[in-house]
Amino acid sequence: MDDLLDDFLLETADTLPTAEAELVAWEADPSRRASLDAVFRCLHTVKSASGFLHLHRIEALADAAESRLARLRETPEACTPEMVGLLLQALDRIRDTVGHLELLGVEPADDHRALIAALSQVEAAPPPREERRLPHSPMRAASAEAPPPEPAKPERSVRVNLDVLDGLADSIEDLVRTRDQMLELLPTLRDGALRAPLQRLSVITGELQDGVVRARLQPVGAAWRALPRTVRDLSQALGKKVELVLDGGSDAVDREVVDSLKDSMAHLVRNSLDHGLEWPDERRAAGKSERGLIHISAWLEDGALAVRIVDDGRGLDANAIRETAAARGWLTPAEAAAMTDAQAHRLIFVPGFSTRAQATAVSGRGVGLDVVRSAAERMSGRVTVRSTLGEGTAITVRLPLVRPAALADTRKGEPELQVPPLRRVLLVEENAFFRHMMAPLLTAAGYDVTAAASADEAWRLHAEGSDFDVVVSDLDGTGPGFARRLKEESRWSAALSVALTDLPVGRVPVTDHFARVVRKSDRAGLIDALASSFHAPVQAPAPGQAA
Repeated sequence: MDDLLDDFLLETADTLPTAEAELVAWEADPSRRASLDAVFRCLHTVKSASGFLHLHRIEALADAAESRLARLRETPEACTPEMVGLLLQALDRIRDTVGHLELLGVEPADDHRALIAALSQVEAAPPPREERRLPHSPMRAASAEAPPPEPAKPERSVRVNLDVLDGLADSIEDLVRTRDQMLELLPTLRDGALRAPLQRLSVITGELQDGVVRARLQPVGAAWRALPRTVRDLSQALGKKVELVLDGGSDAVDREVVDSLKDSMAHLVRNSLDHGLEWPDERRAAGKSERGLIHISAWLEDGALAVRIVDDGRGLDANAIRETAAARGWLTPAEAAAMTDAQAHRLIFVPGFSTRAQATAVSGRGVGLDVVRSAAERMSGRVTVRSTLGEGTAITVRLPLVRPAALADTRKGEPELQVPPLRRVLLVEENAFFRHMMAPLLTAAGYDVTAAASADEAWRLHAEGSDFDVVVSDLDGTGPGFARRLKEESRWSAALSVALTDLPVGRVPVTDHFARVVRKSDRAGLIDALASSFHAPVQAPAPGQAA
């Protein structure tokens, strides 16, 4: 029974956020019958499983919510914001009860009688539902025209503790190093019978390494799974009308990256709702739609994850920011006046900064955006902001695809090397998998990385005037000709040239034009190659100086 209870607790904790998001989506668009069906299936599963396990309080609450949903399926026009609020309360209570059960082993004393009675109440039919006319969205139009998706094949999965995966990753790094040492010795072996097993071992080791990386991946969209509910509740509390658009959440990154984004996304959305979007009458006066827009998008760029939240609100008032900074003594009036608007906008990430005269329950304490900046920096990422007064604000968070700790894991027990900051690295790698793995690794080590998918793309950067201190190129893809041209014909001839290869280093045919040659699988070796090649660290420029 304990195993069954553990499975129930885990499965319920996983499915409730999805049911919550689907319910909010259905409220926004009642034609989405599939969303309502998904919530119904979730509640039915919770009711059946809790009944089997004799968890009667959860069973009674899930049954009341399921019965209410069954009536809404028959008469969706009877749905009201108040009714959806009761259903969301039911999901919240089930979640709280599951948490109490997991912590103490028993259900709480609350039998949810008042909420069950409210869900069971049969009310008079409401007036006809007002049709929502949201701003035109190409995404929504495409979704409406698309045929219904085919049923997905159920995935087979098992839960694994992250500590177990981290330990496995450490062991595989050791295995990779041992494999590379053996491959280095391969040309010297007299026993030809060992060649085939060693080559097979090399392939298996690479597959294991890739498998562990994939096991830690999660879709970026998991970071904002709870945001539709947050936007719904907060917009109703503030009296604002808001449309939330989520785009591009299917890209997979390391779970630690997703976890670091969750709090940041919540703070950014709350900030957009409270500070960014105007009140409906203000928007009408400004010639805008009453319904404000918050658009969250994610994409992969130069081996990193970029997540951007855009609102079409009032934008940042650079003059108000300057005045606040000067009034608090952070800047002299002359320094504040000399700041550009872009520099002033960066001040919103300073701890304790707020232009609000009085804090509210939602924002105004100067904490939220500092949390976003700090979370990004802990992951070796960064945050940028662009804003136009009267038009809106865009805040972009860029993070590595892999956890920065991965670098420390590969070098456990090795002497520390001081990596010079702000070295500009050009990574030329045709293989997208290695490009997306190497770029964030170098970023986490303190380098300013630009990724190119081919030699032609690298030469385009050269033609555009870009300069780099280091050029790391894929010898197997670009060939030695790229490095030869790099040294003999280009402005980058003084740059440190490092070659990446799948071959054992001793078997690389041409190395004359490279300062170092590193196996692609030797991530720590790449960092050591760069760090040991610089004798003195580069000092970061002082504020206001050119880099």
